[in-house]
Amino acid sequence: MEKEAVKESSQVLQVGDAAVGTVIKRHEKGTHGFIQQDGHDEHVFLLPSQCQGFDRKIPQLGTRVSYNLGTRPQRSGFMALGVYPEVSSQEAEQFSGTVIRDAGDYGFIRQDVGGDDMFVIPWSCTGFGGSLPDVGTRVVYSIMT
Repeated sequence: MEKEAVKESSQVLQVGDAAVGTVIKRHEKGTHGFIQQDGHDEHVFLLPSQCQGFDRKIPQLGTRVSYNLGTRPQRSGFMALGVYPEVSSQEAEQFSGTVIRDAGDYGFIRQDVGGDDMFVIPWSCTGFGGSLPDVGTRVVYSIMT
């Protein structure tokens, strides 16, 4: 996938980047919406099909979300991919481990604290562009329930 870049503020945004923001517009029929991304002027287009963390519905206005940047079909600008509720690093306990299996649609992390291996799905790997890290990669993660 080609990387598109947009210069805003002092950062360059690229397709695949992890981002956070606030839902600021929501079509009355729930067909689409927009996110105001933190630290940037550009609004990010939002479709229900990308709102996996919200039962594939556009979140309510004011909801804080995390997502990856994608290209908006047939238009300029970004589209939000893999939208979930934002979890701040202060709220989430951090764990560490090693990726031990990649089955494409899911994988497993062997936890440093022991116990059962941790199930992981690609969209949750925002630090890796929404893809599972390679087997053997050391990772730090939070547990979402």
